[in-house]
Amino acid sequence: MAVSESQLKKMMSKYKYRDLTVRQTVNVIVMYKDLKPVLDSYVFNDGSSRELVNLTGTIPVCYRGNIYNIPICLWLLDTYPYNPPICFVKPTSSMTIKTGKHVDAWEDLPYLHDWKHPQSELLELIQIMIVIFGEEPPVFSRPTVSASYPPYTATGPPNSPSRDGTISGDTIQASLISAVSDKLRWRMKEEMDVAQAELNALKRTEEDLKKGHQKLEEMVTRLDQEVAEVD
Repeated sequence: MAVSESQLKKMMSKYKYRDLTVRQTVNVIVMYKDLKPVLDSYVFNDGSSRELVNLTGTIPVCYRGNIYNIPICLWLLDTYPYNPPICFVKPTSSMTIKTGKHVDAWEDLPYLHDWKHPQSELLELIQIMIVIFGEEPPVFSRPTVSASYPPYTATGPPNSPSRDGTISGDTIQASLISAVSDKLRWRMKEEMDVAQAELNALKRTEEDLKKGHQKLEEMVTRLDQEVAEVD
């Protein structure tokens, strides 16, 4: 049973930015129906715990022409979206976590490392994960199991969800392309903003130098006048 927006608000009643977090969570569970919000206790490395909402379920990943369901769990801190989610891969009993740079150390994932509200958001994070997992799947099957994870199949027409709520391969591909394009546009904008800020700083420095030069000329002129008056 799908969780309603009002239920989410109750689950996130202690969140500092509840409405914004609820809105982004709704956007995700509408797009990825296998992800379910759950309120549970999260234990931090220092032993402290806190009641937080997590999104648990699977995301569809395209790997070598096939779509697979990859199990994940994303914990949303009560300071979200100003702090990134805490991300885990949750293998089933028939799966084993595969060693990889983006699986062993989530903090090294560039999108999480560069997380900054409002440019960063939950839906885009998941789309980035789908792209990365498509290059390097985070789980594989145990030797005694014939299949690593059940293939994800879509029965609906191209570019539209099927009746059972799954998403077609074309829709997923379009979503991935859109996510990567948005990320590239954001990177380009960020670099342009930095370049513009440097240019503005140079212009201000030039103006300050001109003003300083003008003041020096005025001081020299004034000194010359004072010397002439003394003579």
